[in-house]
Amino acid sequence: CFPHRPHPTRARASVRATVEGGRYLSGGGLDASTRERIEDHFDALGDTLAEALPSLVDGRGGLHTPDVRLSVVLLPSGDVGRVRVLSRLGDPFDRRIAQALVSSVSEHGGLSVDGSEVEVIVRLHPRLHFTRWRNHRSPPPCCYEDD
Repeated sequence: CFPHRPHPTRARASVRATVEGGRYLSGGGLDASTRERIEDHFDALGDTLAEALPSLVDGRGGLHTPDVRLSVVLLPSGDVGRVRVLSRLGDPFDRRIAQALVSSVSEHGGLSVDGSEVEVIVRLHPRLHFTRWRNHRSPPPCCYEDD
């Protein structure tokens, strides 16, 4: 009935994580329960990662939500050893978003996995989550019912 979509008035960034693969650096793959535990850990970091993101909207009003694939090495101490970006991002704005995610994972991403070094491939999906929508002052004429 409305001629256009409602306009968002407030939005906040969110980050969803998916573990695509993992292996022990000493050899061998991760079992399903360890992989789920690592994925749950990165999902729990979603709010922290979202806070570290720069604005997802560039100066021209374009929305940037690149999928960022990271290789993360988790040390036996629970710290993060190395984080590398595996995605090829051509836009400088997208690269800035990826670098913000790398630094945030490096600072907050630690998890001890069975006392071993583990390399994990994580795909991070930054998105905007709209929290409030602007109401229309009055419905357009097409919505009135004639009596």
